[in-house]
Order: sequence, then structure tokens, then C-alpha cells
Amino acid sequence: MGTTATEAEMVGYVGSYENPSNPKMEIFIKDGKLFFKSGGNEFPLKKIGDLRFGIVTQNRFQYFEFVLVPGPDGKVLYRHRGLRAWKRAQTSK
Repeated sequence: MGTTATEAEMVGYVGSYENPSNPKMEIFIKDGKLFFKSGGNEFPLKKIGDLRFGIVTQNRFQYFEFVLVPGPDGKVLYRHRGLRAWKRAQTSK
């Protein structure tokens, strides 16, 4: 299971995502691969569908999925999992 994200797609996913009642999380690129970071922990991120991703937390042996939700312009605005959404933080670019 899984698909390959292009470099342009990966760049479009990169950023910090925030929710006032949950820890901030970040998506970043390291060695040409996507990673997820939350609470000081980093995990490889696997693209499993269109804007859909899976993470296996190695120390807890848990697997979870989330989706990225684009805005009207097609740029990713939110990370969504279950009933919660994390808004993508604005960058100064």
C-alpha cells in the first residue's frame, strides 16, 4: 500500500499545523522523504492516497492515518484526523 509523492507535492505539504487543544505538528522533508513530527518525535510519513497519509509510530506500535485538506486555491490548509483539524500556520514566504 502506498504511492509516491513528487517533490512538488511534498513541498506543498511541508509546514506546521496547529490546533489550540492539541500539540502542534509538523510535516517536513528529510533525505528526500516526508516526515511527521509531534511532541519531539519524528516518524516517516507514507502517502497512501490522494492527500491521505499513514504513520507507524515505532515506539508505540500504533498506526494512524490523516488527510490534508486544500483550500479553494488548491494549497493545503488543514491536516484532518478523526473529528479534529489542525490549521496550517502561515509562512513568511
